[in-house]
Amino acid sequence: MQAALADAFERYAAAIYRFAYRRLGNRESAEDVTAQVFLKAARGMDPSFDEARRRAWLFRAARTAIIDIWRSYGDSPVVPLEWYTEEPSLPPDESDADAAARVQRLLARLSALQRRVLELRFLEGRTIAETARELGITENHVKVLQHRALRRAAELEAGDR
Repeated sequence: MQAALADAFERYAAAIYRFAYRRLGNRESAEDVTAQVFLKAARGMDPSFDEARRRAWLFRAARTAIIDIWRSYGDSPVVPLEWYTEEPSLPPDESDADAAARVQRLLARLSALQRRVLELRFLEGRTIAETARELGITENHVKVLQHRALRRAAELEAGDR
């Protein structure tokens, strides 16, 4: 078991860290997710898994840990289907300033209302109800705007690669 765990750590720790960093946006949370994944693997990953099943198991554990962190912040964001298939691509040494600048560039390319919804929801940590009151729109409208803004931001980021 220890050999399989050591091999999994050697092969996937950096990729899981990048995967978590890309979704959470900060090093501390990404490190926590990476640690949780391998702690969980030490307790319960089947050592007989082939390479594909081991990788799938580890990334499924990472997704669960990320979702747990999102839930701890309150409302969970909508997770697009592409999230389940995309490969991690963020370098582990990207600084917080670089990530913040990238977010600001993406926000600047959204409509004013979409940008404001994302700022209130994710940068200021407001609930959907608080965001709706602030903007004078319905909660359902906030949800639609948030979904469209996240989708558009993902499209813009994919086009920038």
